[in-house]
Amino acid sequence: MNENLIEAFIYLVHHYEKLAKHAAGEQMKKAMEDASKNLKAAGVLLALFVDESISADTLF
Repeated sequence: MNENLIEAFIYLVHHYEKLAKHAAGEQMKKAMEDASKNLKAAGVLLALFVDESISADTLF
C-alpha cells in the first residue's frame, strides 16, 4: 500500500512539474511580446528626437 502512495505522489509531482513548466513558458512568451511592443514604441519616440525635420526649438 505504501508503494502505491509513493508512486501516486511521484506521478502527481511530475504532473505538477509539467504544468508549472508550461505556465512559465506561456508567461515568458507573453513577457517577450510585451517587451517587443514597448521596444517598438521606444523606437518611435526616439525617432522624434532625432528627426531633422522637427525644429530644435520645438517643445515636447
